[in-house]
Amino acid sequence: MRRIPLRSVVLRAVGYDPVTRTLEAEFRAGRIYRYTGVPLELLLSLLVARSKGRFFNIAVRDFYPYQEVTPDMARDEDGRRRALAETD
Repeated sequence: MRRIPLRSVVLRAVGYDPVTRTLEAEFRAGRIYRYTGVPLELLLSLLVARSKGRFFNIAVRDFYPYQEVTPDMARDEDGRRRALAETD
């Protein structure tokens, strides 16, 4: 998932898949999490929030199911993207 770099002390970048309504949050500490069922409007609000970390903690963190993206998951996705690109 492509991510948008952020100016934030807490968040490094976020990505969003509108089809699955999945928000991917990459933290400055290096961990990446995927939150499911997130409305597009919430992503847009996050992007314009003055404090993105605070907004994330108030509106996302404890309200949507999530899972950590492991290096294996990221590697598998990169391989699928390359395979799809080669078939185009």
